Amino acid sequence: MPTAAEVNVPLEMLADNVAWLYAARNSMAADQLAIRARNWPERAAFGSAAAVNTALALAFAPSLGGLTGGTYFLLDVAKTLYVSADGQQWSTPATLTNASAIRPQLAVGNLDGAPIILSNANTNFYTSPDSTTWTARTTGTTSMSGCPAYAPSLNRWVFVGSLNIDYAAATTAGMSAWTAASVPAAWTSNSGGCKRLIWTGGHFLALPVGSYNKVLESPDGITWTERTLPATALWTGLAYSSTDAIVMAVNSNAGNAAISADGGVTWTAPTGTGYTVANDLAVQDSLWVVATNNGNYGGIAWSRDKGASWTKGPSVGKHTVATGGWNRILAGDGRFVVAHIDGTNAEVALSLRGP
Repeated sequence: MPTAAEVNVPLEMLADNVAWLYAARNSMAADQLAIRARNWPERAAFGSAAAVNTALALAFAPSLGGLTGGTYFLLDVAKTLYVSADGQQWSTPATLTNASAIRPQLAVGNLDGAPIILSNANTNFYTSPDSTTWTARTTGTTSMSGCPAYAPSLNRWVFVGSLNIDYAAATTAGMSAWTAASVPAAWTSNSGGCKRLIWTGGHFLALPVGSYNKVLESPDGITWTERTLPATALWTGLAYSSTDAIVMAVNSNAGNAAISADGGVTWTAPTGTGYTVANDLAVQDSLWVVATNNGNYGGIAWSRDKGASWTKGPSVGKHTVATGGWNRILAGDGRFVVAHIDGTNAEVALSLRGP
């Protein structure tokens, strides 16, 4: 059911809130998905002096720091960290001095059995157990400026870059003693680094930064293999749905996406309609949403059929800022959040929360 804040929306959204309640009462899950994709009733803007549409990291930690419902995190290229318990009020508990000024990344996982948030850095990385206190950690090996991800079933952290892949046990001792995995030579030559890294529950998958037709795949973070995508493109988003049992990747070329039903080993291009250029991708249940810089799409596009067809989203906030569109999207806390930087502020928009 929508929260009180989400019911306090413009008149054009009231019909969808009534429809939401009706769909919830009658177990009409597909209709609820469409309602969530159409409604983005909450906004927030907070201080940032970064250039328009610069890279940023966005994450949601469901149980960090004791905040009810979890905590949202945003890290910009000025190395300023913003946190929020509700997506509306944001604070700046820390500046991560050595964080990446090019491609900041955040990941949620565990350390010695307790939840943490982890940030990459130009020299190694940072961790925090409470969103306020951050520890700069060193590994004694290589720079950890790539993409981090955590695998709960393996209790293992992984960093993927262009020249290095490193893994460690999720213990205090382990995170000071990372082991280098072998990097496929073609990935070093052609990827330009890691843009996105996810754990599907059975596979790590990494997207390249540059225009390339490969994704990097590993079942354990130790042995890595390049897998072939349907097209050479700037791949921009990667997400896994346990409901649909597929991984999807999207890119910045209109009309292109890729799906895999075997954890990212083999990929096919879905036959789709209405698809647009994508800056990022997120999924909840069977609702796939891309952030886009296509103003005709209102900043987002969404699919309920595994990417076979896409629907233009509503006009969400400043989605055409300097043609940059929404830079990142995440799924967390039962809803979607999009974010970008407009040259004056970091700005987020939050969708209607699901059940």
